[in-house]
Amino acid sequence: MFFAQESTEVVMDISVMLKPASSNCNLSCEYCFYRSLSEQRQEFTKGMMSTETAQKVVDMALEFADGGNVYFTFQ
Repeated sequence: MFFAQESTEVVMDISVMLKPASSNCNLSCEYCFYRSLSEQRQEFTKGMMSTETAQKVVDMALEFADGGNVYFTFQ
């Protein structure tokens, strides 16, 4: 008799939250807590995320998920 061996591999989904605009955001949402905090900083902005950094985040998340789903959210 032949029995198929069950896989014990666990695939997990992951979520990645990014805040790419930070102090540079100009949406002025009424519920945003970040704007008042950023106005008090000595250095208002650290700039924008580069395309290369964004691609690296995506690549690393997909590698880490190892076959699971990856959900990206932006705040």
